[in-house]
Amino acid sequence: MANKCFYPIRYVSQCTGLTPHVIRAWEKRYQAVVPHRSSKNRRLYSEDDVQRLQLLKKITDTGNSISQVAKLSSTELLELAQHKSTAFTRTPKDKALLPQRSTDQDYFPFYFVDIMSKIILAPLRTCLSPSAKSRLQLFSG
Repeated sequence: MANKCFYPIRYVSQCTGLTPHVIRAWEKRYQAVVPHRSSKNRRLYSEDDVQRLQLLKKITDTGNSISQVAKLSSTELLELAQHKSTAFTRTPKDKALLPQRSTDQDYFPFYFVDIMSKIILAPLRTCLSPSAKSRLQLFSG
C-alpha cells in the first residue's frame, strides 16, 4: 500500500463527476469498487478504482443500468465504453439492455408534427399582429 497512490472520496468525486453519495451507493449496492480503508476507516481509492468509476459513469451516461454493468470486469467495461457502434438503452418496462436503433421511423412523428405545424400556421401568420407573430415564432422555430 505504501507504493501505490490512494485518493479520498472527494478527489475521486471531482475526477469522475460522480457525487460521493453515488460512489458510496455503487460501492455498497453493486460492489462496483472496493476501496481500501485508512486507519481512521476512511475510504481510499486506488488509481484503478478511479478509472473503473470513470468507465462506469461513461457507460451509465449512455443509458446502461449500473446494476447490469457493475459486475463486468474492467476490461469488459473498457471494451463496452470503446464500442461506439452499439449503444445500449433501457426500455421503460423491463429495463433490459437493448441495442439502440436509429432509423427514419424513429423521427417520423417529429418530422410529421413539424410539417403539419408549418402548413397550419403559415396562413395564420398573414393576419396576426407583430407581437403575436413573435410569440408564434417561438413555437414554430
